[in-house]
Amino acid sequence: MIIKNEKPFPIEMMWIYDIFPDHPENMSTVAAARKQSQRLIEHAESMGFSRDLCSYCKTNIGAYDTKIKKTLGGISKPDIVVCTNAICDTHWKWFQIMADIKNLTAKGEGTMPGGNEKYRVMWEGILFWYRMRFMYDLAQSGVVIAFEPYTYSFAPEKKKCFTMEETLRDVAKLIMDTPYAYNLERRIENFEKWIDEYKLDGVILHENMSCRPSSAGMVDLAEAIMRDKGIPALILQCDMNDPRAYSEGQIKTRVEGFIELMEANKK
Repeated sequence: MIIKNEKPFPIEMMWIYDIFPDHPENMSTVAAARKQSQRLIEHAESMGFSRDLCSYCKTNIGAYDTKIKKTLGGISKPDIVVCTNAICDTHWKWFQIMADIKNLTAKGEGTMPGGNEKYRVMWEGILFWYRMRFMYDLAQSGVVIAFEPYTYSFAPEKKKCFTMEETLRDVAKLIMDTPYAYNLERRIENFEKWIDEYKLDGVILHENMSCRPSSAGMVDLAEAIMRDKGIPALILQCDMNDPRAYSEGQIKTRVEGFIELMEANKK
């Protein structure tokens, strides 16, 4: 049996019954990385779906309707759909690197060879899946993404449970108490804690046009970070899967200005 698994649903419950999960959001990122998302999004819009809808959703709709291959981001018809009402989770596996990052931070070591690391930055939000080179370009300027709250929120380290009841209670607690659903005050508190813990020089906030709940309060968040921690915070208004929202020249200019501010802080 194949299911569509949406948002942070406890997928372990499905594995118990030999139910194979298919993750629509993950397949959307595949489509974007394979340079297919724009045509799929435009196909969905030609079917009557608004440009203001989530680009993951429209990528999936376009992929299903055009029947593209899995290797290009296609999705199959499910037997059932399962979901929760929490905010989306698309890249939980990345959390596995968190322990390594913490160890490097404690030892004062970076991820770049030869001492090329110049600036430690937090990235907040979903990546530009159609423009993964963005991260490479940051690295070329000596910028390392040292922490990413999106992963932390949806792939927390789970404690070892010994009974089904204990497991279910722990899963329920994790779903209800996710940092991504915190109010602005608690969000600011967490961000400022992470800035200190990971010794960050700046913060980049992706104001995602397709994920408005995750983008709410970003201006206030950025202002609090700059005021309380004295480091620059850059807000980029783009989209996670729709390349039409990405302005190459404008973003390049703003990132260069952001790097200049971090450099000025080091003097």
